[in-house]
This record gives sequence, structure tokens and C-alpha cells, in this order.
Amino acid sequence: MAETDVIVNAAMGPLFNGGGVAWVIASNASPQLQEQCDDYVKKYGSVPTSGVMHTVAGGRLRPNVKHVIHAVGPVWNVLNQDDKCMSQLTMTFLNALKYGNEKLRVTSISFPLISSGIFGCPVEVCSRSFLYAILLFGSQYPDAGLKEIHLVNNNENNTGLTVAYLREMIHQGSEHLLDKARRVYMEYDVSLQNGEAFNWRKCRKMKLLGTFYVEMGFCQLFFRRCKNC
Repeated sequence: MAETDVIVNAAMGPLFNGGGVAWVIASNASPQLQEQCDDYVKKYGSVPTSGVMHTVAGGRLRPNVKHVIHAVGPVWNVLNQDDKCMSQLTMTFLNALKYGNEKLRVTSISFPLISSGIFGCPVEVCSRSFLYAILLFGSQYPDAGLKEIHLVNNNENNTGLTVAYLREMIHQGSEHLLDKARRVYMEYDVSLQNGEAFNWRKCRKMKLLGTFYVEMGFCQLFFRRCKNC
């Protein structure tokens, strides 16, 4: 289990937490986690795609994990389109990062590969979406308190693919990736294409410092912010 301030749950809209990563997290957390999920749905309804909310962690997740952010990614069988799925999934990751930074004010966060399980999104789409979200977050929040981001995966096959895709992307360079991330962002929010302001900062000094390792089926990507930004 990750040891960061926040762990992200790959949730379903109704927040049942009955299978996959959601079940593992819920079964190790305090009963309050599911109670708070149920209360949220009663009050606001199901969490929409790319939406996020948070609950306590508790249980065996303590004392390292303070909160659980529940993030709802897109379902591949519903969209079956690389571009649209990548756009929605990038926003899912990005919204969780913003939520952790702005609302919870945490310094570290761990993600699973959202939508890669029963939601059926290809690992390449999930991997690219994750990295695009980090780039967008880093450019929009240069002074963020959230400085450590982990990607954790317990599927051995997906782990190898994820490492390969992320390494390939990182070797393309930050400028190239930032441009791609921006296009994905604009695809999600079409209002930006109609002339609304977009606070986009390109950092020419920024480097993606990724350390990859595979141990017991787990893959973690550590992202460190450029100190010169």
C-alpha cells in the first residue's frame, strides 16, 4: 500500500467500492470511508466522469495516508475513441491533482492507473493521460505545495507496458509533451477554443525526472518539480 498523504481510488460513479482497486482501498480503510461515500451520493448524486471527491482514510491506511480521493475515469466501451477517452482521463488525473493541492493541501499523492481495469481503457491511453495531467498541473501551478506524485500498479503485464510508454514519452522532451498535453486539455474544454484565457506557462528548463523500478509487480513513477521554475 502506498505511503503518501493521499491515495487515489479508481472509483465508479455511485461510489460502491465493491471491486478492484476500490475494494482493496475500502477494505483497508475505516468504515467511515464507505459511509462518507454513501452520504455524498445521497446528497449530490453519482460522481460524473472526470469528477472527484474525498473521504477519510483511517483503518490500516493510517497513519501515513490522510485522505482518499475518489476519481471517476471514463469507460472505454462507452467511448471507444482514443482522443475522447484520453481527454476525459487526462482531466480525471488533473482534477485529482488540483483537488489534492487546493482543497486538501497535501504534499504527496499516489495514483493507480485509472480506467485500465474493468473500465477497459488501453494502457497506452492511461499512461499518456497520466503524464499529460502532470505536465498540465506543473505548468498551471508552478508554486504548488503538492510536489511528489506516484503511479502505482499491481498488474505485472500492465506494469511493463506502463514503464515502456512513460519512458518513450519522457525521451520526447518537455516542450513536445507540453504541446500535446495542451491540445488534449483544449479538446476537453472547447470553450478555450473560443478565445477564453488559458494560463499556460512553458518551462524550458523543466525536466521530467523519472525513476522507474519494478518490484513484486509494482511500478512507481516519481515526479519531481523543476527547482528553477
